[in-house]
Amino acid sequence: MAEIMNASGAQEDDRMQDLKDFDKTEAGVKGLVDSGLQKIPKIFVRPAEELAEDLNHKSAQIELVSNGKFRSNKHRVVANRLGPRISVARFFSGPIDMDKVFYGPIEELISEENPPIYKEVLLSDYLMKFIAAGLDENFLVNYFKV
Repeated sequence: MAEIMNASGAQEDDRMQDLKDFDKTEAGVKGLVDSGLQKIPKIFVRPAEELAEDLNHKSAQIELVSNGKFRSNKHRVVANRLGPRISVARFFSGPIDMDKVFYGPIEELISEENPPIYKEVLLSDYLMKFIAAGLDENFLVNYFKV
């Protein structure tokens, strides 16, 4: 355990290897707490640029499944004409068989008055388009608009 803590406190050479080494100890969070840990190990802290990249990806996903009802491609407050501001917390990890899972507007948000504005797409296609779009903030409109 001490070896892992020392490695994580040093310059991050291979974060994934450090995480794998930590997993092999099977100590978990309880092991860290029991060892008297006072500071979060560096292997558990994601770089800011990685978090910013995830934000654009996740906000686009929310826009797609909410049929455009909730949208914000930037980390900011967006005025909501329909009611109070809504915060959404979520954890996302795609299934292993992404070429079989469809992603699209939530059925409960679709009606005759509110028809779908985005088509259902395979999760694998969504992720490929997202990666290919780079900094294009309009990739949802460009690829998935009905």
